[in-house]
Amino acid sequence: MKKTVSCILLTALLLSLLPGAMADSAELHIYLNDNIISFKTLDVDTIVTRALRFEARSADGTIRENVHWKSSNEGMAKVDENGNVAINVEKEGEVIISCQTTDGSGRISSTKLKLYKRVHSLSLEHYSTYNMRAQSIVSFKPRFISPMGLEYSPTDPKLNWDVVAGNEYAYFSNPASGTLCAESVSKPENVLVRLRSGDNPKAIAYMNVIINPAVEKISIFRAGVDVTGQSFSNSASAPVKLNAKISPDQEADIMWSSSSSNAKVMDGLVIASAPCSVIITASATDGSGISASVTINFQ
Repeated sequence: MKKTVSCILLTALLLSLLPGAMADSAELHIYLNDNIISFKTLDVDTIVTRALRFEARSADGTIRENVHWKSSNEGMAKVDENGNVAINVEKEGEVIISCQTTDGSGRISSTKLKLYKRVHSLSLEHYSTYNMRAQSIVSFKPRFISPMGLEYSPTDPKLNWDVVAGNEYAYFSNPASGTLCAESVSKPENVLVRLRSGDNPKAIAYMNVIINPAVEKISIFRAGVDVTGQSFSNSASAPVKLNAKISPDQEADIMWSSSSSNAKVMDGLVIASAPCSVIITASATDGSGISASVTINFQ
């Protein structure tokens, strides 16, 4: 009799524990590389990750075969019946991948994918040594290079610009922008600028910038005589050679122009094809807008 009662009690105990155990083993989880990612947000850098392999498992780690996989946005990521996720690398944003049992238990699990493009490496190769005028500004644009060596546009890149050498000659108006402001200089000065990623410390690029003195004045000379702003006559059959001097003294480019189609000018040499009155102008090409002119009456 005692043996019968013991068996009944043991059976009752097992039955009381069995439903809980069955319920636990029936739970559904999504795994990635043996890690549970159910109901979590997974950051996916689409520059390096184009596919994922999910698995549906029970609480005890047993792989569940009879599940249905679904994507909330197949334009961003598609998932097949085996949990293979194909990512659209051109898309950014969030998509939910879910799986549900097909045995009628109604078990369901999901995970959220956040698709973005991370900054991997930076380049300023499209600028060699950059020349700019003092008391001017210039905006630089970085290039973002993927591990495959391709150029791309990252998602919300956080950039930091700074001057690491020569900061007495130039500064960035905002550390997050590539706008460099040059101070006044009396001679060409070298400035080394640096670009860094706020998300990836290994992404860094440097560039050398030469700050040239701003042109303040241009004078035009003929045979060593300053003729700036003057008017003089010349035979239409004889060319006129003009020279331009820049102040402060520096090597800067000059652009010559003529107001008449009957007189051509190149490197300060004026040649008339017919009698005319022409204004010859020498302009600085550094963006300062400084120019000077003379009037020649060809007879």
